[in-house]
Amino acid sequence: MAKYGFGQFKADVKADIAVDSRRRPKLWFLTIWTSVRFRLLFLYRVARFLSGVKGMKMFLPYLRMRQYRLCGCEVSPRAIIGRGVLLPHPTGIIIGQGVTIEDNVTILQNVTLGHLGSGTEEDAYPVICEGVAIYAGAKIIGNVRVGKGAKVGANAVVLKDVPDSYIAVGIPAQMKAPKA
Repeated sequence: MAKYGFGQFKADVKADIAVDSRRRPKLWFLTIWTSVRFRLLFLYRVARFLSGVKGMKMFLPYLRMRQYRLCGCEVSPRAIIGRGVLLPHPTGIIIGQGVTIEDNVTILQNVTLGHLGSGTEEDAYPVICEGVAIYAGAKIIGNVRVGKGAKVGANAVVLKDVPDSYIAVGIPAQMKAPKA
């Protein structure tokens, strides 16, 4: 895992405030105090920062408990989450330790991003590329890449790669080409 320094932490939090404030224009300090989606990402970013600071890992279980009590979520501090991520309804989101989420991704409630649990090399975590929208209840499991600008439909179970701009729907997910 790459070093997550204070400068990057500060820039990421500032970007999270900007994204949330853009959605509902208000004063930035109201975003900090009233937005559950901002607070979830903030707790993740604090945990990620503290996981790289010697002697601070003892606070990680507390931060994990706060995430869970806030909205029933578990976001591993070992996951990599980019800027501009939008969690409109963050209840029940699970993001595993090896997941990579790039910038400007939207994730709705009850989404699971994780691994298969088989212990094999294919047991890697998903990579969610820039501009992806993942709808309610979707599961993206294993060594999967969801391409730039793709959409994952509600309750879809994605077990194989989704090409750029495609739509994945169904159980198991079938790929639909975007309409021209």
